[in-house]
Amino acid sequence: MGIKQELLDTFNGERLKDEYEIQQSRHVLAGNCVWLFWGLIILLNLSIWPKIFLHQNFIVEAFGIVLFLGMAMTIEIRLYKYRVNQTEVDDQQSYAQMIKQLRRGAVKFGSVMFIVMVLVNGVLSFALASDKSVIEFIVVNVSVVMGTALLSGFAIYFIGKRKIERTYKDK
Repeated sequence: MGIKQELLDTFNGERLKDEYEIQQSRHVLAGNCVWLFWGLIILLNLSIWPKIFLHQNFIVEAFGIVLFLGMAMTIEIRLYKYRVNQTEVDDQQSYAQMIKQLRRGAVKFGSVMFIVMVLVNGVLSFALASDKSVIEFIVVNVSVVMGTALLSGFAIYFIGKRKIERTYKDK
């Protein structure tokens, strides 16, 4: 028995449960891990902002965010490797509907990312006392952020499209 299974048996009490109870408890654990990830990213961001405004080193927080993003990428790669997050589509109409939802989600993600990045860049330039003129700052900020938001939206779309698998034959 591996260490992972031993930890699950000890922590989750899986030796005493049937298969349905094990699935339900793992579902609850997975949901709590999502909240733990969101909580960690929020705490790291909340602790990094005062240090930026006070011109202090924020190496620990930056390392924590990089570690968090590395863990998220590792989880995503493992989910893809074991085909856990693949969605099978049986007909053309369902596929078209899923692609439409995916496009809408990618546009929403890119828009929200654009807005948040413009605000964050504005706050950072205020905190770091940028010497640029206002017009120059707006032009550079909006153009860089627009490009980044577009690339992020396209990346979300193509990664999501790769997770949809058609099981029907095209005619």
